[in-house]
Amino acid sequence: MYKSDIGNRDIISITPSGKRIHWLVTSEIGAPNFEMRYIEIAPNAKPSKTTTHSHEHEVYVVSGHGLLTGKHMGQGYQTELRAGDAIFIPGNEEHQWLTPFGEGLAVICVVPKGAESESKLALSKAQL
Repeated sequence: MYKSDIGNRDIISITPSGKRIHWLVTSEIGAPNFEMRYIEIAPNAKPSKTTTHSHEHEVYVVSGHGLLTGKHMGQGYQTELRAGDAIFIPGNEEHQWLTPFGEGLAVICVVPKGAESESKLALSKAQL
């Protein structure tokens, strides 16, 4: 059994666009299949680049109000997000998180083990 919480400052990475990623359950602590993150995006945050990954994302909006934009099968989309929404983003789907409503966004995001290792680079193994 392993327990973590978002108050643990040793498990945070910050992206170039300012998103705070709290790594809650990771492969480093023995999770064999998936990793869980709590991500905070500030109100009116500088947008990150539109991204595409080969892996899927399962996301639950904990609090706030934001937008998810992207392309699915070549068709553009934009959908508002609020607390309680659950989102599935398939692998290779272009997507971008925005907070243009003067409110931040906090989400739980689950990805396959090792799929987002590049965003953990700021953390040393001693911190995990």
